[in-house]
Amino acid sequence: MQLLAKNILPEKFWIIENVESAKLGTIQVAPAAVRVVLNGNKYLYSDFASALEQHNISTSAEPIGQEKPSRLVEYHMDGYPTKDKPFNGTYDASMSFNMYTKTDKSSCFYAAGYYIIRFDFAWAQAFSPKVMTLKRNEFRGPYKTEMEMKEQLRVYNGKDKN
Repeated sequence: MQLLAKNILPEKFWIIENVESAKLGTIQVAPAAVRVVLNGNKYLYSDFASALEQHNISTSAEPIGQEKPSRLVEYHMDGYPTKDKPFNGTYDASMSFNMYTKTDKSSCFYAAGYYIIRFDFAWAQAFSPKVMTLKRNEFRGPYKTEMEMKEQLRVYNGKDKN
């Protein structure tokens, strides 16, 4: 099975996903070794290329933290932007956010708005992430603007360095 590593912190931290974009693990590059956590198992390698080869992982060409130019947001739910036209919209009171599906018949829910999500040792930004990702990880949000989210990302990653 082909896996994809998406860069979160340039040249230091990657999220490993399968073809359905489900998070399976992480890769952390440290001065002494490369640590791979995949499906709950931990592995150490001397270099990044060996880690990728051993697990049949390719890398994403574009780091997640370096977003494409801002796009016009055309859809909203209660003031929170969404990537797609929302179907089956609802408010999850236990998680405190609006969620929706991308199609009328879909069962995969996405959260409206911008978020910061904690993966292993760092916070990452997300726009309309899957609800399952938020349920599996610590997060902050929703935020109504990208600027508000990026400020919180800076604050939370700054707290982790201290």
